[in-house]
Amino acid sequence: TVWYHETMYPLLQGYDSVVMDVDLEIGGTDQEFNMLIGRELQRKMNNREKFVLTTPMIMGTNGKQMSKTSGNCIWLTDSAEEMFGKTMSLPDDQIVTYMENVTDIPLSRIEEVKGGLSNRSLHPMEAKKELAKSIVTQFHGVDKAEKAQEDFEKTFQQRNVPDEIPALSLNELTRESTIVDILEKSGIVESRGEAKRLIEQGGIKLNQLQVTNYKLQVEEMKPGDVIKVGKRKWLKLK
Repeated sequence: TVWYHETMYPLLQGYDSVVMDVDLEIGGTDQEFNMLIGRELQRKMNNREKFVLTTPMIMGTNGKQMSKTSGNCIWLTDSAEEMFGKTMSLPDDQIVTYMENVTDIPLSRIEEVKGGLSNRSLHPMEAKKELAKSIVTQFHGVDKAEKAQEDFEKTFQQRNVPDEIPALSLNELTRESTIVDILEKSGIVESRGEAKRLIEQGGIKLNQLQVTNYKLQVEEMKPGDVIKVGKRKWLKLK
């Protein structure tokens, strides 16, 4: 098994370069060896050169390699608010790496940030705000980036509820409906299973109070109540 993993896997992956007859392969530094094997095979089997371009790895929001399973990805399709909030949750040691690899922030400014973080003249929170605003601006424009920063500061630094959040009318529910029904019907979670999991993990709050019972019913709620889902999602009852 070890022999197969260490010898056959790079050969089989590298053989893609031969089959596709590629000129250039781009990938993360973690794939450098496999891509170089493809370069060697291309040279020997097709008698031509293949170039390899590697890019540095950027980690996920928990400091580990990004993966859908880990739920630590910042998606290109995220809303401005989600993208800003996720960037703000990055470990401090990823700030400069992200600035260097996913933004247009001038290198001279990145050096200033690096120095400021090193000598503690710049707080990591402020550096992350600059990073998050730059990233969100690229995908959503400066206006939405500024709004996302404003919402983040209100919600997470001042502990306020955002001005604009999704709403669900209690008239759409029955008296027997539960908190799980509300979360599912609103579309704020992908499934009933996710709703229950969030409740079990302490990720649902009703008017800032943690919900521990997934059988909590609508009759115990009223218009104006606010449900917080995870770290960055909100739902208002009307």
